[in-house]
Amino acid sequence: MRKIIFSLLLIGFLLLIKRNLIVRAESSSMIVNIIYNDKQIIKDEELTLRFTLLNFHDLYQADLVIKYDNKKLKPVEKNGECFTFSENRIFGQVGSDDVIAINNVVDGKYCRLTYFKGKQIDTGYSGGLFSHFGSISFIALTEIENVKEVISLDFFETDNLGFRFGFYRPYVIGGEAIPFTVNVVEEMKIAWPKETYKMEVFDRLPSFLEDVQVVNRKSGEYNLQVLTQDINPNKTGIQIVKLQVTDFLTEEVYFLAKPLEVIDSKPPEILVEAKITVFDYQLTGEKLLVAQAIDNFDANITPIPSFFQEDGVEIDSLENFIAYLSHHPLGKIVFRAFDQSGNQAVDKEMLIEVIDKSPPVVNFVEELNLEDYALANFDFKTWVEVTDAYDANPNIALIGIDKKGGQLEDYKAILQEEKSVLVRFFAFDEHMNQTPSFDVRIVLVDTTAPTLQGEPLLELINPSLSIFNFQSSFAVADAFDKSPKLTMKYYLDENYSEEVTKEQFIAGLKANLCGYLLCQATDYSGNQSLIVQQKLTIKDTVAPKITVDGVEDKKKYLKIDQIGFPVTDNLDDFPFVEVYLNGEEYDGSTLTEIKDYQLLIIATDISGNESRVRLSFSIIEDTIIGCGGDVECYVSNYRTVLWIAGGILGLVALIVLVRFWLQYRKRVKTPI
Repeated sequence: MRKIIFSLLLIGFLLLIKRNLIVRAESSSMIVNIIYNDKQIIKDEELTLRFTLLNFHDLYQADLVIKYDNKKLKPVEKNGECFTFSENRIFGQVGSDDVIAINNVVDGKYCRLTYFKGKQIDTGYSGGLFSHFGSISFIALTEIENVKEVISLDFFETDNLGFRFGFYRPYVIGGEAIPFTVNVVEEMKIAWPKETYKMEVFDRLPSFLEDVQVVNRKSGEYNLQVLTQDINPNKTGIQIVKLQVTDFLTEEVYFLAKPLEVIDSKPPEILVEAKITVFDYQLTGEKLLVAQAIDNFDANITPIPSFFQEDGVEIDSLENFIAYLSHHPLGKIVFRAFDQSGNQAVDKEMLIEVIDKSPPVVNFVEELNLEDYALANFDFKTWVEVTDAYDANPNIALIGIDKKGGQLEDYKAILQEEKSVLVRFFAFDEHMNQTPSFDVRIVLVDTTAPTLQGEPLLELINPSLSIFNFQSSFAVADAFDKSPKLTMKYYLDENYSEEVTKEQFIAGLKANLCGYLLCQATDYSGNQSLIVQQKLTIKDTVAPKITVDGVEDKKKYLKIDQIGFPVTDNLDDFPFVEVYLNGEEYDGSTLTEIKDYQLLIIATDISGNESRVRLSFSIIEDTIIGCGGDVECYVSNYRTVLWIAGGILGLVALIVLVRFWLQYRKRVKTPI
């Protein structure tokens, strides 16, 4: 049973294979294209017909007979042959054994062509790259308005152009005729009027297809393709643009070409900022030559710089330009550029602004001896040498430091006070770049003598010569020494012939009311002033002062041992004194006589100033009743008696107090 089923399946499979082969063979159809050159042919022009075979299999023999009207057409013959062949012909390839059996004109109205494949090969051609069967040309003896209308496949019925084809397989596989269909089509008309093309190097390719027109094909019946792989847009020069045209009706491929000139007409472009800023310590060619040039073709273009001052004056080299910028904040560079094609870029100008970041340069000595007469006009800020590359007038900030470390902006005040000052300073420019702090010690050298003034004639009124400061009558000034030393010399004669001591001078003044002084000032540096002379005169308006000892006005005494009357005067050490008691000169003796007295003391100094003192007192009897109720008299003369009486009264009071206390104690202790 299984064997029967397998046999039936095998038979069915074989029948199916055979059926498929027969269908393929029957359904396969070769295409014959009759392609004419123009739709309309005028008299004496050529009508060219090309024949192509497509989709053929096992082709061994091909026959073609053309019937033509010899009144309208005349074949173009060469060496008796009427058919010609192209490079992609089916038969007759180089090295093949193909045979052209017939290629001639017969009876003046037939053109024949018969081809056989090589005898040594027993299999036929198959369709491939080669499709050209042959071409034939006729001279039009009359005008043909529409070629397609005069072509006919009914060979026997037509009088104009009739065609008969025969295509056969080799005899070994049956020698049967190959079925075919015939297409009559006009040769593709392509219009590409533009003769040449130009394009910029590196640009996009031109739209070549926009210039190409196919006038006798519909969309989809052809294809246009530019073979761009043969074009290098990155290389200048003449190149060839190839256009591949594919005719889908005839399955033919055409190639057209046009020259393409790739040119470089675009100038380079310089890329640089209009203004750059550079720190003064970065003035190098690397920082300044920052321009770049770009080009559509040249990869390496170096901009060419030209250097200029701010005012437009050109500088001949980069080195000199850097030297210029090291002292000027502004300069400019103009860049130029050329490519290999000679195209020049638009010049670009770049302004350079130098940013000052460096402090001024300071030149000074660490210690300065300054003479005093130069101090008034001395300016530390101009004495220190300060220079700056960009600031014509750099500045200085300073402070004066005294011996105790105190700081004062007025360093001259310290210098005048202490004869030395430490000035600490730093320099800075207009961009606030500053140096470190520096110290300079200034020592003042005093060379100026003090100025001494005094009245040539000075009158002293009632001076106290013992404490009088004779230097106070002179005014001294010194630029730096606040207390110059004054040296005094004393004279009693107007010729200054003999110097005396101060004590002798004072004594002479008191005696003569006149004296002479020489005064000279010396500062701490030893500078001495001129000697100034002064005459002193004394005006005494003060009377002597009288003091009375041992007696008081309107007092009573038991006796007076002695009356003292010392007299002092502001100038006269020995004023003249007169003493009168009751109108008579008093000799200083003891007074015991009981009576009333009148005392008068008169003192006169050398200037005639007079003082008087008057006192009245009494000598009384040495008894208690002698005071006559005058308490003060009792106190003054009987002080001892009063002490004794007071003591007795006190004792009595004490006894009474003690007795009272004892009685009180006794009463407290007795019970009630």
